[in-house]
Amino acid sequence: AFRAAQLDARRAEASRRTEEAAGAHAAHEAALESFFERVRPAVEADPARVLKPTVASAAMAEEVGDGPFQPVRGYRDEQLLSDMRHKIFGALVQAGLHNSEYGRKLVLAATPAQPAHLKSAMPFLGTRAAEV
Repeated sequence: AFRAAQLDARRAEASRRTEEAAGAHAAHEAALESFFERVRPAVEADPARVLKPTVASAAMAEEVGDGPFQPVRGYRDEQLLSDMRHKIFGALVQAGLHNSEYGRKLVLAATPAQPAHLKSAMPFLGTRAAEV
């Protein structure tokens, strides 16, 4: 009788834990659904909308126009040719040294025409912040 009571108590505890887990899961699902209701976009279901241009891409198309010249989205020739690294690399290619260790070190040691970022042109802040 004692063992049967213990077994019944264990089963009751296991079923209580299962019910608690199911309740916690249901509460979690309800919280997720509530969250999704708040952040779900208010747009109609229109599969053809995927193929339409966005506002940003339409504005860019208007800016570019239908002319023969497109805006430059990279480096211009003057920028490349004014960079000392480009000139050094061209000379190394002509000499056949661009794949050598010496050529790599020479190109890496050359300074760019302009700093890559604004931060690289600024002094480091820290102990010298009072001096700046």
